[in-house]
Amino acid sequence: GINAEYGKQWYQRRVRGKSVEKIGNVENIIYSESLAAVTFSDENMARAAVKKLHNHVFKQKIITVVISTLSLKAIKKQATPSRIIIRNLSFNVTEDILQTELSVYGSIIDLSLPRKTDGSIKGFAFVSFINKFEANRALQKLNGQEILGRKVAVDWAVF
Repeated sequence: GINAEYGKQWYQRRVRGKSVEKIGNVENIIYSESLAAVTFSDENMARAAVKKLHNHVFKQKIITVVISTLSLKAIKKQATPSRIIIRNLSFNVTEDILQTELSVYGSIIDLSLPRKTDGSIKGFAFVSFINKFEANRALQKLNGQEILGRKVAVDWAVF
């Protein structure tokens, strides 16, 4: 994913000046916190970008490059933060345990473990991922799995 510490302008200079424009004519670039969507004027140029850049290591991150048939509007929607709810959690679970269990699926931007007035947890958590791709991966992989001996149910949550 895109590292927010570098910022959009840094990526524009890197993407436009280095790898992508050397491959072909770039029509548009959309940036978010977690991805850059590049539109080429020709499908062959897009395929060349995938061949050259997929699984490339950049700033200690592996870049994933795919050809998408999504519209630019759909890509923007996918790039927005997305939240899931995890139910049936053990009452012994902590934020640290959840962070460890869930970080394998993507970049977590918020994790909330609601508590009762006595301080004990209510048995569910809200987790916001940096984009819908990562939230969906967590939902698909974690739903029905066990955390601290309890099978959890994972669904989309409303903000």
